[in-house]
Amino acid sequence: MALTRPRARPSGGSPAPARGTGASDYTVKGARADAHQRSVIDGVLGEAERLGASRRVMVAAIMAITQESTARSLAHGDTAGPDSRGPFQQRSPWGPESQRRDPAGATRLFLTVDKGPGVQGWKVVHGGLKNAPGDLSRAINAVQRSRYPDAYAQWQAEAERTVDTWLGDDSRGEGGAASRRYEFTRGERGGQRESSWAATGRLAEEVGWLRWAAGNVFHFVSEQELRQAAPAVRITGDEPWLLAMPAWEWGTARPVTELTLRVLSERWGVMPGGVVLMATGGPEDGRWIVSGVAGPRLDSPEVEVTLRRPTMRRPEPTAEESADGDVVGGAAGGAQSAILDAARAVHAQGRAYLLGGGHGVPLTSIDDDAPLDCSSSTSLVLKAAGMFPGDRAIVSGAFASSWGAAGKGPSFTVWANATHVWIELHGSPGGWARFDTSPHGDGGSGPRLRRTARSTAGFTPRHWPGDR
Repeated sequence: MALTRPRARPSGGSPAPARGTGASDYTVKGARADAHQRSVIDGVLGEAERLGASRRVMVAAIMAITQESTARSLAHGDTAGPDSRGPFQQRSPWGPESQRRDPAGATRLFLTVDKGPGVQGWKVVHGGLKNAPGDLSRAINAVQRSRYPDAYAQWQAEAERTVDTWLGDDSRGEGGAASRRYEFTRGERGGQRESSWAATGRLAEEVGWLRWAAGNVFHFVSEQELRQAAPAVRITGDEPWLLAMPAWEWGTARPVTELTLRVLSERWGVMPGGVVLMATGGPEDGRWIVSGVAGPRLDSPEVEVTLRRPTMRRPEPTAEESADGDVVGGAAGGAQSAILDAARAVHAQGRAYLLGGGHGVPLTSIDDDAPLDCSSSTSLVLKAAGMFPGDRAIVSGAFASSWGAAGKGPSFTVWANATHVWIELHGSPGGWARFDTSPHGDGGSGPRLRRTARSTAGFTPRHWPGDR
């Protein structure tokens, strides 16, 4: 059986809009939240959204800080944890006190830290930031390791109201405009009511998710969420059941990169939709999704396994109108549209900064959670936009001397010197000023879209000749 992958859709979406504050609408343990509590809640939810957490995981984070600290950045612990600090009351093994007391920093620890058993965040414990087991209180306790695993449950309804207040219900587009609610209904084909299988296939095609059935279970899930799950198998290339080294191909013109394995059928047990971790030391290393298993016969001793992973997301669909007639979403035309869509995709991934990260391997083989530096992230965005002729990242000095053409561009400019490179956006939709790994007054480090401008002194301007 093969996993059904709809044809590539314009995907990804705009980066998270600015949210909050809920002001007087927030309550904590039934009481109206004060200014400090509102600030903590906004900080927690803002960081959770930036990291790509689902609504239920955001609800879990609010449940946790409500029980642990009454949504306050506490500077003290208690008898059970004298070194506990911050809104999640995290102890010293979790990280420095300055991070544990900072709402955003503490949220990153709660969601992503991995320091071994007992100090592991939600992503490690539950397999992804979209995953939220049915019993949220127990799921929170699997991270927090409290003596009272059911104590968080009493705050779930309140936390849901808080998160919905912060999200603004239907979610706002940039600048606060309300985007249209997404609606999907079962249709008719040839005068007959559309079957459930056909309808879910059409929905999967529209939203770019994956759909398949295996073992009498129907699966409908995003590719990104699948790849966050714990790997079913790790392949180093030395396995006796692996009959040939993996073969692969990649290209930005395709929505996914494919890799094929030839294996002994009796030793292969990973179903379509399972995650495989490649660790052979080559450019194919990283997480892959099993999309199909096929052999010449049902009883074939050898089978070919097809693995897939996404490359850069493609542009957003046509903009929709809000209730008051304002256009929401979409991007500018031409070169800026391509750059902005590619930058939004990297922004949404929430990657960390790492000097040298993303260098030395083909850009299209870089895993979508791998850390990047300024030059590799700029190379990746330009490659996805069709404006980078090579297949490997170049350093900032090479950008300054050889990429594109000299001078500023009409819709965007690449600014580079011997130590740094970033992209300035001229009059972009949504108020984005630049794509940059350096904060300069807007957020933390890492490849992000930012709304604040920065000085261009000491940088060389370069532009894409096709930018008109």
